[in-house]
Amino acid sequence: MLRRYIFLSIFTLLLTVVVRWTDTRDLPQNQDRTPAAENLSLKIELIEALDQLVSAQHEFKKSHGHFTKLLNRVGYVIPATVADSIALNVQESGSRLLITATSEEKGEVHDQLTIDQDFKLHANFPLPAPRSEYLRNQAFRHMEKIKKSSRLEQRLQSVFQGYFRFEILDDSQQAKVLAKGIRPPVSGMLLEIPMELKENKTAGNLLSEVIHKFPRIRGYQTGESPFKNARLPSNTDLVIEPIE
Repeated sequence: MLRRYIFLSIFTLLLTVVVRWTDTRDLPQNQDRTPAAENLSLKIELIEALDQLVSAQHEFKKSHGHFTKLLNRVGYVIPATVADSIALNVQESGSRLLITATSEEKGEVHDQLTIDQDFKLHANFPLPAPRSEYLRNQAFRHMEKIKKSSRLEQRLQSVFQGYFRFEILDDSQQAKVLAKGIRPPVSGMLLEIPMELKENKTAGNLLSEVIHKFPRIRGYQTGESPFKNARLPSNTDLVIEPIE
């Protein structure tokens, strides 16, 4: 009797394990891609797209003197994932700009975000952490501007401020622009690009430098040239200056 009871218990346990394994097998394989994860990814893409869009608007303003409502004129294409899910409304007036991004479902507003000409963001949801790769690319763009202007500027033309500290390292050979990550997710990241050589010596510069290093003859008397009449006066003291 005891053996039969033990057998039935083991059989029931095995049957339960098989049923649970079958249920698990039928689950979809991409469960890590939940609606919440997709929504978070879309928000990150949206913020990056708006950041790029305002930057492109500033480039447009440099050429035309004003911002524009026509997004196809600014030279930036909004990613399809954002364009298919978000409605954008652009308001501009001279030197002022306001872009509103809204996601709706069945006529009801879910997420809304605004950004102005100063890259100030306002949203009805907690802003997600930026991607390190995006911050890295933005830092490189800013470093190129520093290299071009030779002026150190800490503030980026971007939503994301304070993630890198920028420096110009000036040594005897070649100057470099450095960017040091000081906040997550880029803490400890170090980027650098070389600047132009401190002395870009052309052939003319080199010739002038060589000529100035030749010994110079100077006459001490009445200020007359020591080469007057193609011969030196006999009573002129000559001073040979060494090459410096």
